[in-house]
Amino acid sequence: MKPLRRTVATVIAASCAFVACLPSWAQTSQSAEIKPLAMQFKNNVVGPREMESQTKETVAREYTRAWQTFSDAFDENQPTLLSNSFVGDAQADLARGIQDQQRAGIHTKYEIRSHQPQVIFYSPDGLSIIVRDRVTSNIQVMKGGNVLHSADSTQDFISVMTPTANSWRVRILQSVPSSFADSGPAVKGR
Repeated sequence: MKPLRRTVATVIAASCAFVACLPSWAQTSQSAEIKPLAMQFKNNVVGPREMESQTKETVAREYTRAWQTFSDAFDENQPTLLSNSFVGDAQADLARGIQDQQRAGIHTKYEIRSHQPQVIFYSPDGLSIIVRDRVTSNIQVMKGGNVLHSADSTQDFISVMTPTANSWRVRILQSVPSSFADSGPAVKGR
C-alpha cells in the first residue's frame, strides 16, 4: 500500500503545482450563454493603436469563453475541448496537464472567487492582445466524487490572444509573480 500512497501523493502534488497556476470559471454548460468579463481597456496603456468597440466586445467574450473551456476540459478530462479557445503553446501545455490527470485517474474543479482581467497591450498590426489578470479561486483535485486536495489560490497571469478565422484565441497563458503584475503595463502606449 505504501507505493500506491506515494504515487497518489506524487500525482496530487504534481497536479496541484500545475493547476494552482491555472484557475477558471465556475462550472456551467458549454451551451449556456456566457456573460463576458468586464475587462478594462485603457487607451494610454493598450498601445499605439485604438481598439474598435467590436474588437473589445469580441475579446471580452472570447477571453471569458477560454476560461470556461479550460474549466470544462480539466473537470471532464477532455483535452479536445481546448481547441475551441486555445492554440499553440497554451493548448499544448494544457492538453499535457489533462493527459497527466487522465493517467492519474483524477480531475480538477475550480471555483472562481474573483477574476480581474485588464488589456494592457494591443499590437499596431492588430494581431495580438496582452491581458493581465489576477484570479482568486478554490481548486479541488478529485478522484471520482472524493476530494483528494483542496486549496485556495490567488495567481496573476499574462495571456496573449491572437485572432483566428472567426474569433480570438489564447496562444500563451503564463502565471507570473504578483510583483510583475503589479508593476504596471508591460508596454506603454505612445
